[in-house]
Amino acid sequence: GYFGEEGGFGAYPDVQGELRMRGMIVHLQCLTSGVVKSINGLSSIHSLPTCMEMDFYDSKFGVGCEVERTVDIRGDCGWAVLIGEKDEVERDYEVACEIMEGMFEVE
Repeated sequence: GYFGEEGGFGAYPDVQGELRMRGMIVHLQCLTSGVVKSINGLSSIHSLPTCMEMDFYDSKFGVGCEVERTVDIRGDCGWAVLIGEKDEVERDYEVACEIMEGMFEVE
């Protein structure tokens, strides 16, 4: 099997190298329910210094869509990948959470 083959799983080192950066995937949450009138703050999250990539599920959470409050991972409305020094990632995570509080304006 794969585990016994030369160059297989056994070719990887037992110990990982030095940790150089921190990373975090932030699952964007909808913190309200109703029909979306506007979406605020997406560009602010995307422009955070540690945000390397981001996606928002506008086909399910865009203007005019009826949305429900996120209660688990299956109901997230997107994601952002934060990468950088530990304190920078933690700071930007807190900012993203603050932005999510007012991200959706609904009727």
